[in-house]
Amino acid sequence: MTRLARVSLVLPLTGALYLLLLNSPVEPAAEFDPYKVLGVTKKASQAEIKKVYKRLAREWHPDKNKNPEAEDTFIKITKSYEILSNEDKRANYDRYGQTDESQLYSQQQQQRHHFQDSFYFDESFFHFSFNKGSRDFADSKYMLHYAQYVNDVVPDSFRRPYLIKITSDWCFNCIHIEPVWKETVQELEPLGVGIGVVDVSYEQRLANHLGAHRTPSILGLINGKVTFFHYAVIREHLRQFVENLLPQRLVEKVTDKNNLQFLNGWRDENKPHVLLFDQVPVVPFLYKLTAFTYKDYIRFGYVDRGLSETENLVKQFNINTYAPTMLIFKENTDKPADIIQARGMKKQIIDEFVSNNKFLLVPRLVNQKLFDELCPVKQFHRRRK
Repeated sequence: MTRLARVSLVLPLTGALYLLLLNSPVEPAAEFDPYKVLGVTKKASQAEIKKVYKRLAREWHPDKNKNPEAEDTFIKITKSYEILSNEDKRANYDRYGQTDESQLYSQQQQQRHHFQDSFYFDESFFHFSFNKGSRDFADSKYMLHYAQYVNDVVPDSFRRPYLIKITSDWCFNCIHIEPVWKETVQELEPLGVGIGVVDVSYEQRLANHLGAHRTPSILGLINGKVTFFHYAVIREHLRQFVENLLPQRLVEKVTDKNNLQFLNGWRDENKPHVLLFDQVPVVPFLYKLTAFTYKDYIRFGYVDRGLSETENLVKQFNINTYAPTMLIFKENTDKPADIIQARGMKKQIIDEFVSNNKFLLVPRLVNQKLFDELCPVKQFHRRRK
């Protein structure tokens, strides 16, 4: 009886407590006010807002400020500036008293109890989470200045494509794309893609020259032409973006039907011809990059040895089906002048192989450039007295 009495006493108390909590008014989270965050009035000019933002961003940047709240404060400062520096977003806030972030919060506050100060930032939008350690990735190796870009990078873009990032010191979104940028650089640079970084804090002239008016921005450069990247910052998208910069007909698909026509092209083109045998349906990216680099010297073809239409070619040249194989043909189309075969071919190996076979055995001297390369003139300098 004593136990039953205790249970009967607890149940009404539990129910009463539940009803009390259910009927208690829930204190709404404080509204996110970008004006209060930056400490400016609604009449503040863009110049005033920008000046205050730079001061606060410098003061609260997590790399400089060791306060535990520095990261959250920096996020709020950055988002406030994004709203107030955009006339449309600012007008929307002034009219309705809401930001996109506060609306999103009101819809999701039941699921996100860890939300602080009514500011919500959806990290999944960037496809990776915020990580302070990602800022350690040094861009200094790839920093470009105006003269270097004009004198070195643009001419070099006729031999290889470039992927260039536009960033700045106090750009929050720039911090968020760094992990993906780092992974992309580590993948593409060994393949021969040029990498560049422009910091608008120091190279505003170059940023204006490129037509980059916001940070972060990513662009590609090839044959001196700039193309902007407009997709989600994902490594696969960036790789495909660079690959799409390359000309469409760099590499010809070769089969049993057109191999003679391809190899005999040396007569008209005055170039050696290379065949890569591999067992993948698409031309490898590294091979495309090589074809672009040496397009003025060599014609490139690709043989998918997994097709029935290439069986005779594979047998004719006794191709090992277990490793990619490159054959280079000059005047003799029946026998390759050189051959290389290796699992997982590296850029260095391919470059050495191709550069050693850039010319026919007896090439026609059709232009001055070819003549100068085949018959270089030694330069003699008088020794200063």
